[in-house]
Amino acid sequence: MDGRGLPAKYQTRRIQTKHTVFDRFIPYRPCLNGDASYAKILAHQDGTDAIRQPAQHQDPRSRYYRKLLDAVFKKSDHRILAITQRPLSGYSSPMSPNRSFFNAPMDDLFATPSIRRRRHVPKSPICVMDLPKLRNNFFTNNLDWGKSNKIAVALNLTTYVWDAQSKLCQKIQLTTSRPEHDYISCLAWDPDGTQLVIADNLGDITVCDPECSVINHQTHLKERTTVNIVRWTDHGIYSGDRHGTVYKHDPRVRTAVARLGGHDVMVCGLSQGPGTHYLASGGGDGLVCIWDVRSSKVYRKIKAHTLLAKALAWCPWRKNVLASGGGCDDGNIRLWNINTGNMVGEILTQSQICGMLWSEEYHELVSSHGQTKAEGNETNDLILWEEKDFYFEPVAKLQQHIGRPLHLAMSPDKTHIASVGADEHICLWHCFPASSKEEHSSINVVSPVALDGHIR
Repeated sequence: MDGRGLPAKYQTRRIQTKHTVFDRFIPYRPCLNGDASYAKILAHQDGTDAIRQPAQHQDPRSRYYRKLLDAVFKKSDHRILAITQRPLSGYSSPMSPNRSFFNAPMDDLFATPSIRRRRHVPKSPICVMDLPKLRNNFFTNNLDWGKSNKIAVALNLTTYVWDAQSKLCQKIQLTTSRPEHDYISCLAWDPDGTQLVIADNLGDITVCDPECSVINHQTHLKERTTVNIVRWTDHGIYSGDRHGTVYKHDPRVRTAVARLGGHDVMVCGLSQGPGTHYLASGGGDGLVCIWDVRSSKVYRKIKAHTLLAKALAWCPWRKNVLASGGGCDDGNIRLWNINTGNMVGEILTQSQICGMLWSEEYHELVSSHGQTKAEGNETNDLILWEEKDFYFEPVAKLQQHIGRPLHLAMSPDKTHIASVGADEHICLWHCFPASSKEEHSSINVVSPVALDGHIR
């Protein structure tokens, strides 16, 4: 017997029962975001690694990657496991492949993010000049800003060359047998900005030197038709006519070197990729042809728009991306990967795209808009778009023209834009001021763009 007076066989003792460990029970929760909740559960509560390290010893890419994950999974939302709040309409899972985060290249995801600052864009032009008797024709290209800081603009059969630095204006006059019917349809500077190529509605291409005001020679096309667009590249002079043919010219001879073809209807746009051997041509049928200038053959054909692919602009920091703009029946700005032929970005403007330009420093696109789908209406605006991961956000709208801005050109220093409208005015805009680093390096230097005076 023990001390309590009970036999040993009746003595009570504590028995430790063995409990079976079951998995936790998760009830049915229709509002639960499973992907985000699973990632939240696996994450550390304090958001740090298991082994705490000083910030200076941590990998900067890992820190940036964690910041991106926190932004995607909305770490600041403490109700991520709430079951009482209804999900927002149109909400997509953060793991959805349609989100730009998961479509971005890995180098962009892990690189140190650039600091984007808000900037003020002047809504008024710094200079407005008159252009009397300017031809209101969507298929002409009568404006170009050369590397020598000279602006060339054509009015009927006269080409005016205005030096933005000296503010002197020169005049080049073409003579034809029908001065009341003939007109200059397009012009372009050479890569050095010293010589000018001028084409007219008769199919004549003239190369001249504005300094001497002497016409060097003329190139006559076999087809006497209007030349809609001409571009002077490092590989020669390329032109597109109303019959849908792209020509290659040698400025040293009087005849066309090669007839490339490419389109069934008129060619209204040409643009060479900067630093590449590709040339893009846009046709009246909405077709964009990518030419390999080394072989003078079509590299790829893209059905870009329903009608009129005139505005073409190559992305300066992505050599394989081309922007194209459609006519008033299309109203879209689209980005294309020329290597695959796939569309990678799109803006619906519901208006005619007359011209486009890129700013490499600000990663912005400038587009000029004319007629809308509603017959008789015009927007007459210049819109600046900020592009990031092929998504566009409007930055500013420039409203000065009362007629559609037909032509766009950019200054050699990439800071100013010239726009020519059907209202017979040319406006100069200071859209892209130089960065502070460049400004400090150019102290006490007079800007080459001294903008005043008139072109008559």
